[in-house]
Amino acid sequence: MNSLAASVREMNRLIQAGHTLEAMEQFYADDVIMRENEEAPRAGKAICLAHEKRMLASVTGLKATLHKQAIDEANKVVFSEWTYESTSHSGQQYLLTEVSVQQWQNELIQAEKFYYNKILKVL
Repeated sequence: MNSLAASVREMNRLIQAGHTLEAMEQFYADDVIMRENEEAPRAGKAICLAHEKRMLASVTGLKATLHKQAIDEANKVVFSEWTYESTSHSGQQYLLTEVSVQQWQNELIQAEKFYYNKILKVL
């Protein structure tokens, strides 16, 4: 049994290496609930993976950078601040800063909510 911090470190490594889908396959529960800001939640790993695949298909490049993170081992909660730099198929570059809050159980993410400004900064 890994510590929560060890699992989070491995997931972060995968995301920053550009292996977001692999990270989701490995660390998201089958019945995960994901939510963006106050939008309706997405339920189930298959639906969340399909959403992520569509997002990744809309860009030619995506760079994820982790800035700050707090891990509450006792309550199995992880708070993370990320920036994502992406390039559209037309060549436009964007920057998004996002905070995620994850609830872990049995070494998997059961719920995750993302907080960000919907207006992307154009680089």
